[in-house]
Amino acid sequence: MNGLDPEEREILKAFEEGKLERASEADLLKTRHQRYAQEMVGQERLIHLRLSERDLLRLRRKAREAGIPYETLAAQIIHRYVEEVGEID
Repeated sequence: MNGLDPEEREILKAFEEGKLERASEADLLKTRHQRYAQEMVGQERLIHLRLSERDLLRLRRKAREAGIPYETLAAQIIHRYVEEVGEID
């Protein structure tokens, strides 16, 4: 139990004593998250983007500074944006 705060220790103790009940929506949430995981794993798609020369040069410079390919940086930026915005459809 090292590294756990008091609330976490209390939850772990209740779990070990069999005092916790499964949430009614647990199966629904599990199914939903499994679907999300399946959609994310190995589902990369090739896309083409038109960028201004200036934006591309700046993207490449930032990627070089981070030590990663500029395509990876672009994908990370897009991923962060869509995660912050939430569901698009």
